[in-house]
Amino acid sequence: MPTFTGGFIATLSMQSRSKKQPQVFYQSRTFWHLTISAHESTAVESLCRVFDQEQSSLHLLSWLKTIQENMNLFSVEAFKERLAGNPFVGSLAESFEPPEPALLKADILDCSSTDPLVRRLVVHRSASVAHRSAKRTIKGSTLPESLMISVEDIESLLARARKILNRYSQLFSAEIHSINMIGRDDYEYIFKTVAEAVARWDRATEA
Repeated sequence: MPTFTGGFIATLSMQSRSKKQPQVFYQSRTFWHLTISAHESTAVESLCRVFDQEQSSLHLLSWLKTIQENMNLFSVEAFKERLAGNPFVGSLAESFEPPEPALLKADILDCSSTDPLVRRLVVHRSASVAHRSAKRTIKGSTLPESLMISVEDIESLLARARKILNRYSQLFSAEIHSINMIGRDDYEYIFKTVAEAVARWDRATEA
């Protein structure tokens, strides 16, 4: 979760910074274009795997169905057994609650292709990420606007995946996954260094 979420956040951050400091961006335009594209592609491809619909694969939907079929793993006794080595297992067990069946069912629907947002991502994956439609290429046509995936759609799906993952991860092992990847703002140093170099060059040429 931190990897592809952090990658997408880094994509948006670098795009924003390149607009604020175009003089830095244009010093190495090819580098920044390839870097931003790589982060964006990795994030979208990973998100496609998270919301995959293949029955034999492990993804968010199959994970939730596995939970639904093994609710016995979410008993207080099973929780205590899993966290036997945790010094806080007693206090954690006091507030333990098993998954709510109705909420679990709703989460499963939110990860299924019957959901409009997930449906758009699945279509995007099939038509643009994993494959490229030969028929559409020959015709020079694109996907209908109703099936296009936007930045806002990706942000919504990332937030949904994070919420669902942490909900059941916390119930299963008292763990919550952060999206704040260490080093996520390393690119800031590059922008700062290049900006300083550009400034020195400008001063030298003006002298």
